Amino acid sequence: MAVLAREAIAAGKIQLRVFDPALAKELYGISGDRRMHAKIVSSPLGAVAGSANFSRSGLYRNIEYADGLGSGSHELEEERQKAAEQIWEASVDWTKEALEILNKLIRPVSAELAVARTIVEQKGFTPWLSGDRTEITGHSLYDYQQELTYEASSITYEHGFAFVEAPTGSGKTEIGCHLGEVLSDTFRDVVPPSPVHKVSRKNAAVIAPPRVVPSWERSKTNAVTIIANSSLTKKSLRGVGSDEQDGLRLDQFGVLIIDESHTVTPGFEQASQRAAAIELAPPSWNVCLSATLLGNRDVDWLSHMQEKRASIFMTPEYIQRMGELFDREARRPIEEFTLIDQLTAIEGPETCLSQSARRELSDMMAPFLTRRQRHCVGEGNVPGRQAYPVLRSHGRPKAMTATRAQIERLEEVAELCQELAPGSAITAVERSRFGNTSTRRNTQDQLYIRNLLNILRANSAQAAWEMESGVIGKWLRDFEARNSVKKKKSVPGQLELFDDLSLDGAPTPKCDSLTKMLASRPLKDLDRKRYRACAEIQEKKDRVVFLAERTDTLEIFAEEMSKMGRHTNYVVGNRPKGEMNALTDLYGEAAGSFERIANGRSVESYFRPGGRKAPKGPASIFMTYKMAEGINLQSGDTLVLLGLTSNLKELIQGLGRIDRIDSQFNEVNYHLIDIPVGHFASDEKISQRISNYRALSGEELAEVLDRLETEDTEAILESVISYLRAPRVFRANNYHDLLSRLSRQIRPTPLADVSKAKIEGTWGAELALISGRDAFTMLHLKGADSHGSFLPPRLLMIRQSVSEGTVLIRDQIACAKELEEAYERTLSLGLENDTPDQKQITVALASLASHVDELKEWDLRPSRLESLLKALAAFLVRHKPELVAGAEIGSTDQELFGHLSLKSLEMIGESWGRLIDPFWEQVKQEVRTSFAYEGLPQGYIALEQVLQKLEADYLNRDLILEKMHTVLEEAEQLSARHEPEIASRIAVAFFSEGAGEH
Repeated sequence: MAVLAREAIAAGKIQLRVFDPALAKELYGISGDRRMHAKIVSSPLGAVAGSANFSRSGLYRNIEYADGLGSGSHELEEERQKAAEQIWEASVDWTKEALEILNKLIRPVSAELAVARTIVEQKGFTPWLSGDRTEITGHSLYDYQQELTYEASSITYEHGFAFVEAPTGSGKTEIGCHLGEVLSDTFRDVVPPSPVHKVSRKNAAVIAPPRVVPSWERSKTNAVTIIANSSLTKKSLRGVGSDEQDGLRLDQFGVLIIDESHTVTPGFEQASQRAAAIELAPPSWNVCLSATLLGNRDVDWLSHMQEKRASIFMTPEYIQRMGELFDREARRPIEEFTLIDQLTAIEGPETCLSQSARRELSDMMAPFLTRRQRHCVGEGNVPGRQAYPVLRSHGRPKAMTATRAQIERLEEVAELCQELAPGSAITAVERSRFGNTSTRRNTQDQLYIRNLLNILRANSAQAAWEMESGVIGKWLRDFEARNSVKKKKSVPGQLELFDDLSLDGAPTPKCDSLTKMLASRPLKDLDRKRYRACAEIQEKKDRVVFLAERTDTLEIFAEEMSKMGRHTNYVVGNRPKGEMNALTDLYGEAAGSFERIANGRSVESYFRPGGRKAPKGPASIFMTYKMAEGINLQSGDTLVLLGLTSNLKELIQGLGRIDRIDSQFNEVNYHLIDIPVGHFASDEKISQRISNYRALSGEELAEVLDRLETEDTEAILESVISYLRAPRVFRANNYHDLLSRLSRQIRPTPLADVSKAKIEGTWGAELALISGRDAFTMLHLKGADSHGSFLPPRLLMIRQSVSEGTVLIRDQIACAKELEEAYERTLSLGLENDTPDQKQITVALASLASHVDELKEWDLRPSRLESLLKALAAFLVRHKPELVAGAEIGSTDQELFGHLSLKSLEMIGESWGRLIDPFWEQVKQEVRTSFAYEGLPQGYIALEQVLQKLEADYLNRDLILEKMHTVLEEAEQLSARHEPEIASRIAVAFFSEGAGEH
């Protein structure tokens, strides 16, 4: 506004005068130093007079009186005109003084200070800075928790969907509770109630695993409802739009927060009932929380979650880019994905993305993902903030080094396993979201051999028992016996149906030999080394946590440790009575010197010194990786891994049991108790999964591939720990990462000074010149949260193009990239501390004035509304083309809605999204069906497909059309008395003349 006023005054289009008492006395005999208090607006069209000052407060907030008289309508109009002219004559010119004031309000500053202010205010919108609101969780947030809360709120506002990845033990529940409060407030203030549905405001749902529900319940506010995800499987689901039917429908919430979201990610071909309940919830703002967002999957599973919950929020440009990626992947040769594995376990299906697809998908997920690494929190004694303990990885104890005889025996075992007769062939087909398939061909015995050797890595006695009495030995003997019988068949082509009749007594020499090897003295001696190594750890520590994949492993080690008597040893979980197990067979019916803890939730009461059930002396806890997830064991500083799991999610969660910000220890210790035996595809699998996590984090492809090597389990563990300790990567396609990266180029002092300052005033705008390669004007709009307005900070760029003319760039990431590139150029020229002179200011102001008055709140709409409004415009025009007669192609949405307020646009978008939800669900189901029954899956869900479903439903189509007309009428009324807040929010204006020079 100041820019427009200054230019109009300087050009003589506006004349300013102030009442002069001396001149009034001379002309009209008015005596004394009196002030002018009349409020008259006069023009050739008429005159308005009254008590109002004709300001925003005078016209909209105060109770005032004013009346207007048209020209020639009444004799009072002439009197008012005459009075106004007399006042004008008794006034003196005030143009010079007004320009001086306006010039001070428009402050020329250096590029450095302007960028600093932009960063601080873009990251400092007060409603999202909830860290000091102790009423939410009872205490303040740590800095990194506040950053994640702020960024997730910003991303959700912009895109309707956010992923939040925080390391284990970093207080993710506190972050989620603040998000529940902040986003429910934001949703209430941003989206007005719709006239066609009754979704509650200030109402968020958290869907969480049952084991963490108590933690959520302790910390939540009244705005948040906690739902155990297990409850979603106990209730029947009803379809969209079936209000008359019973069943669960997550339709009363404007905000959904999904904790441990990797556990409810819908599959491509099918989804669990709890995943389906979330997938089929109506459009809402969504936040997915996890320390391991990918779980054990690839990046396309993450994008599939985003697709099923937020595809209608994605911009046309995003959907086009996704479509191009689908086309490229569909043309990829099948041979690239065909694998024949040796000694492979057939586990859950994974995807088969190409490296290029994984890299591009990671980049496309970056705008929606806010994340912090353990490195961001810090470790050790970090002054002024809570940090993780120092992490010490001790690897495999040197005392466990195998002798030559032991190594030879292990090699003999591995060789004999290779010779075992195969069972039936097994083919595992894995598919990516793009339809690429990866075929893994194996034989049944390979599964059991892998499991046997994996057990042998942790404990020889257990491996010997498995071959003697366990399921693994039974199946391997069965495979060998079948093979022996088949070789003795006298009648070629005998039906295999009768094979089992002759298996009794069939020789299994290889299995017998393998059983003897596993029970041999060299391998028993290896076990004693394992037990001694564990005992030495217990001698040095009062609290130790042991993790293994199998309960048998835990019980054997707990029994051996109990015999040594150094610790009270607890095994978590009860065995069903009568179940065959290694412990009883190896140690007798009286075995079980250790204690048992039936419920994992009560572990800390036994483990924590001073706990209600804790022993007086030292104690150890033995639990499986799977059981350990979600249980906090910060009372211990030592974790012993009895073998490594190929389940990366469980491994990371397991390592996080003692590695927590609230640990009482300065350092935590990891030990690996296993012996390297054989080479498994599962080792490659965990290496691949680590590379998936690294790709999502933003690491360069070359760095990821350098680490993608199959090594011994000790090296794999070190690779996982290296990932956990890695510094945060600032991703080039994430808005907040770009701002953080840009802040690194500002000197600490000016950045700190701007952070402490609170810039206020009638205008407070700053002008800076910046050396971009293109000519542009960039505006930083500060956030506004007062008088019923809720307007987050925003960047807008007006680019000058020879071919396209003036182009408005609304994309926040594109603006941030341009600002970063231009400032880097300014730094390279040494111009970051230069301020513009008067001539440059005049040119810049002329450019700014030509653009500011053209901006509307339509230009400030968040990305999540773009496709929704375009689809609605297409639907309306299809049935009432007269609405936009003469509008340009591609601009019908602006023609219909461009004049409305931002709140009106939000109401329209939310109402439309919920009305078309039944047809969105149909398209989701078609995508799943295409995976299950068709050769090539459908592409990424676009609103055009949803509209096709709507148009085909004649009855509901007309009903929805009628409802949307009701919404549009409400929107017009809502906008009628609305005054846009754009010019008053401009805090910084950057000007670039292009070509990298001022």
